[in-house]
Amino acid sequence: MRADTDVLDAIREAAQDAPRRMRKAFKRVVKRTRQHMLDDLRDQPGRPHYPLRWKSDRQRRYVMAKLRREGNLPYQRAGRLSAGWTTHIRDQKDGAVFEVVNNVPYARFVQGDDTQPYHLDTGWPQAAKVTVKYRDILINDLIDAWGSVALGEG
Repeated sequence: MRADTDVLDAIREAAQDAPRRMRKAFKRVVKRTRQHMLDDLRDQPGRPHYPLRWKSDRQRRYVMAKLRREGNLPYQRAGRLSAGWTTHIRDQKDGAVFEVVNNVPYARFVQGDDTQPYHLDTGWPQAAKVTVKYRDILINDLIDAWGSVALGEG
């Protein structure tokens, strides 16, 4: 009796090539989802709803004095916050990391973990909620991609 090893050879070759194919699949999946996430993060709300909720009267006075000094009353958005959202894929030895970043200094106070009450009132999208939504989408898409790679399709 003679055993045919074609199937075993095909499985071995697919397994050896799987890391390279998965890296390609990861980048493809991330690229597909990334723009939708950035669009959500960059979405600027309409006019604020008054009265604004300030953290304190001291904060309100500080912000109004700052805007007055800058000659920006009534306040006009410059668009730096929305334009500041970007993503990066960092390759690592055992995979890759997908990062979402906004380096605008005040981003954390408008859309981040230190969001002030009046920014919640104005309707700015909160980064944590948006990134969790797309993290879940990415995880599901990556599971599907791995299934294709493992079967030698991807």
